[in-house]
Amino acid sequence: MTAVLRGDVVSSSAYTYSWALTTVPAGSTAKETLANSTAANPSFKADVAGAYVATMTITDGSSNVATSSVTLTASTSGTTTTETNAAIPLAP
Repeated sequence: MTAVLRGDVVSSSAYTYSWALTTVPAGSTAKETLANSTAANPSFKADVAGAYVATMTITDGSSNVATSSVTLTASTSGTTTTETNAAIPLAP
């Protein structure tokens, strides 16, 4: 199953994204499959059932930094899509 992460920003400012898979299940090679980790919407292959934690760090043009994480759970019984929106405020 391929998971697509989404980091949307509602603003006219320029932002820099950095995504990382900070936790993967034992035996997973998902950290090596994280594609476009500096894009707003990267993807990775969830290759083993279990919990994956993706962490997004976003920086604006004024050096303000914010970080947010989301846990995605992959199972072998089918595909379930859950969307989680995590607001990460940046200082003005």
